[in-house]
Amino acid sequence: VLHSIYEEIQAPLKAVASLSNLPDFRARSVVRLGGAPSLEPVSEHGEFTYGTLNDTENGWRLTTYGRILALSRQAMVNDDLQGFATLLRKFAQAAARREADELAAILLAPNLVDGSALFHADRSSLVDKKLTLAGLGVAVEALRLQKEEDGGLILQEPANLVVPVALEMTARQLVASFVANTADTVQPYSLGVVVEPRLDVASKSAWYLVAGNQSALEYGYLDGTQGVQITQREGFEIDGLEVKARLDFGCGWVAPVGWV
Repeated sequence: VLHSIYEEIQAPLKAVASLSNLPDFRARSVVRLGGAPSLEPVSEHGEFTYGTLNDTENGWRLTTYGRILALSRQAMVNDDLQGFATLLRKFAQAAARREADELAAILLAPNLVDGSALFHADRSSLVDKKLTLAGLGVAVEALRLQKEEDGGLILQEPANLVVPVALEMTARQLVASFVANTADTVQPYSLGVVVEPRLDVASKSAWYLVAGNQSALEYGYLDGTQGVQITQREGFEIDGLEVKARLDFGCGWVAPVGWV
């Protein structure tokens, strides 16, 4: 009951994040190598020159979340509303809600990546445009102009729009298939739409463009305990049942590219 419900109500931002489970509670350090140095002409004497390879490091860690609820024997005997199944359902909803809260929080207030702000015009990751056909074009241009720390361009394809509820209709109309009357009304990209209601509290107009197969935003669980875990204990001195829900979950930014 619990896991089927948990799978049905996954956090929206999981759709545009990368899963990376961890073996323990130590911080995950992601070392990202820069691009290979450019290939230079080799003289007729066959002399090759040396280049350099830079690396950067970012990370995040797991946190354990949990709660215990107790049911008395009388409550279980008298219950005609499947109280135990309802309790599992509530735990599943609580776990999914916690994951969504954490992912939305780091999107709205991202940690420094490579020592600088994640969303910034200098990184080609911040544009001041409304969600329109023209604004989407500017965001796609910014996405394609993003570079690694060594200055190398990255091949990125626009794949998803992440929007608050206030922009859902606009976003879905923008990506819908229709026959354009003129060339300037064509929306040439195949984009998905991810709606996260937690974004509305911060801004009803801010939106995000995300590249396909992005690896900047990660989330994960403790190996072997993916998702919410339930344990129960029957009372002996006191008739009843205690149910404990545990969630080992974490998320964070590990690269400054793939998002605008």
